Amino acid sequence: VINGQALASNIICINLNAPTGTTVVKGIIFVRCAGVAIRIGGSAENTRLEGNVIGTDGQGTSAAFGNGIGVQLAGDNSVIGGSTAAARNLISGNGVAGIEVDSNSSPAGNVISGNWIGLNAAGTAAIPNGTGIEYIAGPNITAITIGGDSPSFRNVISGNFNAGIELRGGANHVVKGNFIGVSPAGTAARPNGLQGIGVFGVNGVTIGGDTVTERNVISGNGSDGIRWNDSSNGTISGNMVGTNAAGSAALGNGSSGIRLSGASVNNVVGGTTSETRNVIGGNAVFGVTILGTATGNSIVGNRIGTDLAGTTAIANQSGVSISSEGNGNTLTNNQISGNTFDGVILRSNFSTLKGNFIGTNAGGAAATPNGQFGILVDDGDNNVIGGTASGEANVISGNLSDGIQLVGGGGGPVGNHIVGNRIGVRVDGLSGLGNQGAGINLRSFAANTEIRANQI
Repeated sequence: VINGQALASNIICINLNAPTGTTVVKGIIFVRCAGVAIRIGGSAENTRLEGNVIGTDGQGTSAAFGNGIGVQLAGDNSVIGGSTAAARNLISGNGVAGIEVDSNSSPAGNVISGNWIGLNAAGTAAIPNGTGIEYIAGPNITAITIGGDSPSFRNVISGNFNAGIELRGGANHVVKGNFIGVSPAGTAARPNGLQGIGVFGVNGVTIGGDTVTERNVISGNGSDGIRWNDSSNGTISGNMVGTNAAGSAALGNGSSGIRLSGASVNNVVGGTTSETRNVIGGNAVFGVTILGTATGNSIVGNRIGTDLAGTTAIANQSGVSISSEGNGNTLTNNQISGNTFDGVILRSNFSTLKGNFIGTNAGGAAATPNGQFGILVDDGDNNVIGGTASGEANVISGNLSDGIQLVGGGGGPVGNHIVGNRIGVRVDGLSGLGNQGAGINLRSFAANTEIRANQI
C-alpha cells in the first residue's frame, strides 16, 4: 500500500521518469495521493501497470481513499492493464481522472486495456472518477489505443462523474472493444454522468472497427453516447449505441446516440458490411444528429431504432436529425425504423438519402413503423430523396403518419427532389405496406418540389 495522506497536495506518489528496460508496477494499492498516484514520465518507456488498485481500498469497495489523478501517462510504449483478470487494474474514486494522457509530452505507442475504470471490484456499483480516461489537448499529435480486438482486452469504463472517455486533440486514436456506461456483462446501465465518449478537435479517430470483437457498447450514459465536435476524417463503426451488448434491448443514453457537431467534416458512421453496422437504439433524443457546420459526413448501413436483427423496435425518440448549416451529408442503406416520432428530420440543405428502409423491417417486407413521419423535411432546401439508379430507391412504408411531409415557414422548403422511391409498398414493389397518412404531403410554403418516378 502506498498512502500519500501525509504528503503535499500536489505530490506524485510514484514518478517513473527515466527507467531503463521494462518496468513493471504490480499489485500495489494507491490511496490518498492528492496529486497523482503514479506518473509514467516523458522519458519513460515500456512500463507495465498490472493488477493495481488505484483510488479505492484494497477490496475495491470504498471510495474514501481516492487520489487526484490515478495514472498520468506521458511516456511511450507502455501498457496499462493486460489481457487477464490478474493484469486488470481497478482505477476508481480518483477526483480528477482515472487516467490522464499528457499529450504535451508526446506519448506514443501506449495501450490501455483490460481495466475497470469507475466501478467497484465486483462491477455492481459506481466508484466514480471525475473522468474515466482523459486525453489532454496539447501541441503534439500522438495516438492512444483504448481497448483491443479481443474481449480479453476490454476496458469497462462506467460510473464516472463526467465522461467515460474524453479525447481533446491529437490524431488517430483508436477506441475498440470497450464497455462504456454499462456493467461488465453489458446487460445493465452503469452511467457515466456525461457522454460515453467525447471527441473534441481530433483528426482520424476510430471508434469500433470492422470485426465483432472490436465493437464498443456505448450505452446508459447521462448525455450523448458519442459526442463528436470539430473532428474530422473519423470512423464510428460496428458499435452498440444505446442497447445492451447483444443489441436486443434498450440501455439508452440520456440524449442522442451519436452527435456530430461543429466543423466536423468527412466522418463515416457505419459501413458497408454487417460487421461495421452500428445498432443505435433506445436513446432519449435522436439516434444520430448532425448539426453546426458539419459537412460531408456519411451515415451508412446502420440499424437506427431497431435491434441487431432489424425486426424489433428499440426506439430512439426520432431516428436521424440533420440540421447542419454544412452541405453534403448523406444517409445511405440504413434501416431507420421503430422510432417513437419521426424516422428522419431534415432541417438542412443539400442532404442526400438513398437506399434506406424507413418504417420497415430489415428486409423491407413488413412494418416496423416510426410513430409519426417517415421523413419530415422542415424548411430544408435542395435535398435529394432517392434516385433512379439501382439501389438508390428508399423504401418509405409502414409509418404511422405521412411517408414524407414537407413543411416550413416563409422561406421554404424549396427545391427538394423526391425521385424513384417506393412509398407505401414493400421492397418488391408488388404489394402494399401503407403509411397511415399520405404517401407524400406538401404543406405550407413547400415550393419547386420535384416528384418523379416514385412507386406510391
